[in-house]
Amino acid sequence: MVCIYKHPHGSINVTELDAILAHNNRTFLFGDFNAKHSSWNPGRSNASGNILSNWAVSSAIDIIAPDTPTHFNHNAPSTVIDIGFAANFSHSNVFTVNELSSDHNPVIFDFVTNCQLPPLLQTLKTANWIKFQEILHYNMPGNPTVDNLDQAVQNFSNIVSDAINTSTRISKTSHLRLPINIRELIKTKNRFRKLGNNTRYPLYKREVNALIRQIRIEINEHKSRTWKNLLSSLNVEDNSLYNLHKRITKKHTVIPPLHGPSGMAYSDFEKAEAFKDALEVTFQENAEP
Repeated sequence: MVCIYKHPHGSINVTELDAILAHNNRTFLFGDFNAKHSSWNPGRSNASGNILSNWAVSSAIDIIAPDTPTHFNHNAPSTVIDIGFAANFSHSNVFTVNELSSDHNPVIFDFVTNCQLPPLLQTLKTANWIKFQEILHYNMPGNPTVDNLDQAVQNFSNIVSDAINTSTRISKTSHLRLPINIRELIKTKNRFRKLGNNTRYPLYKREVNALIRQIRIEINEHKSRTWKNLLSSLNVEDNSLYNLHKRITKKHTVIPPLHGPSGMAYSDFEKAEAFKDALEVTFQENAEP
């Protein structure tokens, strides 16, 4: 594995990249390439991105990039410039995490080293959009003054970000892992799609559409087999049948936020604290008989 950083100015020399690949049959190059291309970055392309894209397509190398921005600039739109290039590697997933104070988000690459790997624990984010709307409703100020417009924009961004973080529940879950044959079909589809975007050859587009239909059929069959295997493994003795029925039929009731002595309460803990504070204030001993 090779970590690469390219300065924003200057061009990329693919001869050096070929020299790196010549030393090992299986190579993964990743880092901040400062390269933009429509294959991985929504928006305009630059010279470095065009060079890397043509090099990857001609060398049959996989371009691995997340679908969320990796670099945030206050004066320009967010971009995807932290990417990877895999030669003879089978990758399964790539995503970013918002955990550092830097203007770059860390990028995590998952690779498949063998076909017997257990399901990976991945981060699952579930947003409560009703709670999100309520937070904005109670915390969003009125029309900002023109004299302090920059501060008003910053406050607006902070309120929206806080509302997203507060109304989003993050948990570790075992995602459905697709079989190796479906993942290979997805890789082939992505390769033909990149070739079609670069060459505009109609045959590539027809091949992509055919692969999309095949992948959809394969995924539906895989889900059906998984569901049948789950049903056949259920029994009454270990309460697995009861637990599945309860999980499917149980309807979750969304409790609206409460206005307590300390402000709005959204989570279960905050609501319990609001009840406690309200009861404590209400049931006080009288000062006089």
